[in-house]
Amino acid sequence: MIDLLKVEHATGLQRVDRIPYAFGFEARAPWFDYDIVKFSFKVPQKYKIFRDKNKFIEKYIIRETFKDILPESILLRDKAKFSKGVGSQFYLRNYFNKKISDQEFKEKQEIIPGIFVKNKEELYYWNLFSKKFAPSDEYVKHIPRTAVFSL
Repeated sequence: MIDLLKVEHATGLQRVDRIPYAFGFEARAPWFDYDIVKFSFKVPQKYKIFRDKNKFIEKYIIRETFKDILPESILLRDKAKFSKGVGSQFYLRNYFNKKISDQEFKEKQEIIPGIFVKNKEELYYWNLFSKKFAPSDEYVKHIPRTAVFSL
């Protein structure tokens, strides 16, 4: 959890602050409030992930808190990455597969010695980023990265 908090400013929180602000809206990420994060480290693990027979129930304490408010279809659904929850993962994957050929991906996958992009979407964003900022190899080595899951 600590590792995720260390890179969240460069990953998921970008959706929460940069995109709304670009359109003149103020957004908040309540789960990242300092007091809530501090409290969450005191909550025993058994309340965060609950084992029911052979199934693990994530975010158990939150689900229990809202069980009388939320419909069961929402309350019991599996946790999903943001892109899956909004349905954009297939659209983006297909778009970038059309924009970048297999040959181009193979040739440009290693962006600096020892650092590889994981898929065509990441390569597309890297191309935009590197053209705009021309980052040094040393800088690139320290950019926080999260896992990328291919479908």
